Amino acid sequence: MDNYLDLLNWGSTRKLPAKREEMAPHQLYVVPMDMSQHLNVQAVALTARTQVGWIEQLTKLPKLFVLHIDGKHKIHFGKWIMITVGTHSIEFHNSKISHSFRPLIYMFSKQHESTDAIRFLLQALNKYCAARSYHRILNAY
Repeated sequence: MDNYLDLLNWGSTRKLPAKREEMAPHQLYVVPMDMSQHLNVQAVALTARTQVGWIEQLTKLPKLFVLHIDGKHKIHFGKWIMITVGTHSIEFHNSKISHSFRPLIYMFSKQHESTDAIRFLLQALNKYCAARSYHRILNAY
């Protein structure tokens, strides 16, 4: 992908269904954003069925969780880097502790990890929650 229009065209075929049950497994969907509020960012925010389930679980918690943002510099489309926001889980099974990162929203951004790009990513998470009538995960955005 060379330009923002290519990214938007790619995303236009991945509209987010109204209900989680309508989402196909292993398919990425675009979180609709008002790009007029993000003039300094060329990005698209994405989520999937599994991630939506994790978001739903977090919205039911009393906000006692930590979010982690990370740029995946090895995962990119040309100059468009993937950045994720998610949380971590720790499980105890068969006398072993396992740790996993649970991504909630993925973003491809040409601005990489700039302040404006991260603001876009966090607002996408809240926008998804608002569209589903969940409480906002982040109070600052």
